[in-house]
Amino acid sequence: DNIIQADHGTHMVSIIAGYKSGEIVGVAPGVDLIIAKTELHRTKSGRQGQGWPYEFTVEEDMWIAGLEWAEKKGAQVISTSLGYRSWYSDSSLDGKTALISIAASLAAKRGLIIVSAMGNRGQDSLEYPWPKPYIVAPGDADGIITAGGVTKYRAPWRGSGTGPTIDNRMKPELVAMSDTVVVVKPDAVSEIEGSAGTSDATALIAGLCALILEAHPDWNADQVKQALFATAFDPKPGPDTIIDGKEINIFGYGIPNVDSVLKLYPPERPSYTKDQLLDPYPNPFIVNTTNDKIYFPFFLTRPTRVAKITIYTLSGEFVFDTILAPVLRPGRYGIEGKKEELEQFGAVWNGTNENGKLVESGLYFVVFRTGYTTDVKKFAVVR
Repeated sequence: DNIIQADHGTHMVSIIAGYKSGEIVGVAPGVDLIIAKTELHRTKSGRQGQGWPYEFTVEEDMWIAGLEWAEKKGAQVISTSLGYRSWYSDSSLDGKTALISIAASLAAKRGLIIVSAMGNRGQDSLEYPWPKPYIVAPGDADGIITAGGVTKYRAPWRGSGTGPTIDNRMKPELVAMSDTVVVVKPDAVSEIEGSAGTSDATALIAGLCALILEAHPDWNADQVKQALFATAFDPKPGPDTIIDGKEINIFGYGIPNVDSVLKLYPPERPSYTKDQLLDPYPNPFIVNTTNDKIYFPFFLTRPTRVAKITIYTLSGEFVFDTILAPVLRPGRYGIEGKKEELEQFGAVWNGTNENGKLVESGLYFVVFRTGYTTDVKKFAVVR
């Protein structure tokens, strides 16, 4: 991006998927990202504050277009660390008026998990002092998870918006850290910095949703939300705050606890603690021509710049080796028959030796090496 482009999105991506050993680990570093830029504002330009608006109404349309594009690309979780209210009255923030909120609600009904920020009071804190209800669009949308803020001490972060909505729906549903959250420093090679705001809470909760879907890939959006709500820790059981006889929503269901979710609903997939080679397929590998292929799925627990597959005969004679595409992210590769993924990274073999000749029938070893571990599997070749 141009230097005048705001780096807020980079901060949020690092909360969700950042990884550098010993420095930063995002909530879900193995997640696949689909990134849509929908904002126009320039916070690093001299034009800011000199007649150059911070927000534009067209950004709502751009967000909706981005949402539709991401859904077509197969997105399951939408993380939205933004919000609009400057061109809306309080009475309009009912989940049914703002275009962006209507779109978010419709997407949630279609099965997407939408996580959006409650909003930060900022310059509005004089008109909306804590804890007076304060919310932004699309955080007011029905059916989504709206994220409020807490400190590391589980106390309210007083810059956070609070509910209920104007039509008396509970918002936020969940709260998470919004004070000095560690993020990458976008304009540096290897530095971190702090970030504050309900945007951070949004990214944290969206990452948790991705973790739950990794453990339970068959769950729908409602199951994910219900599990998070049912296991959340409420720092203040009972009514949050009562003002003029009206309950103010500060914590919603509480602080999400993914550990409790996975204990209550054990993962459907096995967990891995080290880089690992999974079972090759097809096995046996029937070779008729060099167009036939065997695939070597694998699992990485951390990013790696070096990953290598080597094939040996049962007696230990070298047959073939290949170095996989560099800088692989954590995650499962080639599971559930995703052959194209393995072909992209080179984790396949066509049954030939280093001279290009088809090997003989028999048992073979495949050795998978990364910079952290070595794993071995056995398979059969049939000609």
